[in-house]
Amino acid sequence: MSTDASPDSERYKAGSFPDTMWSVVAVAGRTGSHQSDAALNRLCGQYWYPLYCYVRRRGYSPDDSQDLVQGFFQKLLRREFFSEADRTKGKLRGFLLSSLQYYLLDERKKNAATKRGGDVTFVQIDAEEADSRYLAEPQNAGSPDAVFERQWAIALMQRATEILGDAWRKDGKGEIFDSLSPFLLSSMDADAARQIAGRFQMTEGHVKVSLHRLRERFSTVVRKEIAETVNSEAEIDSELASLREALN
Repeated sequence: MSTDASPDSERYKAGSFPDTMWSVVAVAGRTGSHQSDAALNRLCGQYWYPLYCYVRRRGYSPDDSQDLVQGFFQKLLRREFFSEADRTKGKLRGFLLSSLQYYLLDERKKNAATKRGGDVTFVQIDAEEADSRYLAEPQNAGSPDAVFERQWAIALMQRATEILGDAWRKDGKGEIFDSLSPFLLSSMDADAARQIAGRFQMTEGHVKVSLHRLRERFSTVVRKEIAETVNSEAEIDSELASLREALN
């Protein structure tokens, strides 16, 4: 692991598992607070596209999918699902998906999805952009559940990349991050290493060391993000395995 000390890595050395987005969200049905509101809003922003893909894969139109996801988040932010939430029984994404499934079943029975143009928008969804992204996805991607799992994994990796990029930019290393980050999950050939070395007046060996350290920091951030959505530290490794499987 990286030799750079960081508050993130220290969290896993503490005697107790830290408060996470899951733990904050799980008590949101019983108490409202700035912390729980922030966690709920972050959750909606992070999960709307994986849930949108799930609904589209179930056969709903783009407009109906947007309506249903907005309606689901409306109930979520009003804490209408949390009476059933028990963070000891599974992972946050599993709770979200099962809650969405119940919501779709209920909406089908009522035949009354939340309509666009209401007074409140809970997540900013560009319907045209969302469906363009969806149509660009592999159409043989499998079941709705498999599509959700893949989009969850992609969203998590994107968030980890953004967090790491923000940290490097604060340190004045934004340009080198932008050059190295395309190789976080892929190999860097000799030509790419040469080009980056020439651009930043580094040796090729220094480029490779910098990429190695960046990957280690990236792994730490990914692990931290996963820790936010599980019940215990013991579940992190199994969730990492699920993430790798979803991306393959």
